[in-house]
Amino acid sequence: MKVVERRDSRVYQEDSMNSREIMYMLAPILVGAIGSVVGLFLFTLIASESDFLLLLLMLVSPLCIGVIVMLMIAIKLSARSTQYGLKGVSRGLLSVTILFLDMLLEGYADIGNIVEPSPPEEFSRYTSMGFSVTNFALKKLDPESCKIHAQLLKEKKQSTWSLREKLFMNYAWFILLLIVGLMIVAVVLHTFNLVSDYVAIIMLTLSVVLGGALVCIIVAQLRRISEREPSEELERAILEPDLKTETRLILDRLLGTLFSEGEHPLRILTISEYDELKYTGHTYTTSRGFTLREAVLIPRRFSI
Repeated sequence: MKVVERRDSRVYQEDSMNSREIMYMLAPILVGAIGSVVGLFLFTLIASESDFLLLLLMLVSPLCIGVIVMLMIAIKLSARSTQYGLKGVSRGLLSVTILFLDMLLEGYADIGNIVEPSPPEEFSRYTSMGFSVTNFALKKLDPESCKIHAQLLKEKKQSTWSLREKLFMNYAWFILLLIVGLMIVAVVLHTFNLVSDYVAIIMLTLSVVLGGALVCIIVAQLRRISEREPSEELERAILEPDLKTETRLILDRLLGTLFSEGEHPLRILTISEYDELKYTGHTYTTSRGFTLREAVLIPRRFSI
């Protein structure tokens, strides 16, 4: 409560990592890079120049292993933050989920970024991912109720997409799977000597280039859709009674669950006011002119 009163940007200390932990997480990448250099050296000593697939394996394998180990360490470190949350969802994600549901209930898909005073860390980190963060949190907290709400929200969003966007997003992932399949086929055929080295290299190179290009296009398309200003059609779709009613039920249930089952307090920003929250009197202003009220949710165990 003292940290909230000071209006510090970081109130959830479990979400931060010190320099030692960051180095621990990045070490596997460094080791993988060294392994690739060693692999290149060994290749020049023991292999022929025409064995391109062996060279690729010796260069890529250490880096891939390093990335996998790094992700495992990152998951282990991030598990610390979920210990202070509820059902595997960290407090930062819970705070953003409540704000996003409150936005939907008020009929807004985007409220902009907080411009003054300095935004809370959890909101500056997750605000642009409101849809995905909320979907993730609700699946963890209330999977049965989440299905209806997630499906309705998806339908409202996609109803405002152009035909070109719908076709691209529906079929791009399928094409990417085909490209990955081409890579696997190239390796298998070469392993059993069913194709020559030249053909295998062409298939592998083509699949890598196409796959990389398609991933870049998908990411760019998703970012373009998420960053553009919400259209009037999307605003009207969000205000439709079916989604509004479902959002109200989900938000009321979430607040009740956090109040009755939560073990640690939350800092929350909302547009409206809710009886379950204790408002501090502080406000934040967004780039689109919205005023967010600061509040804390204190679970029942603290009230008792």
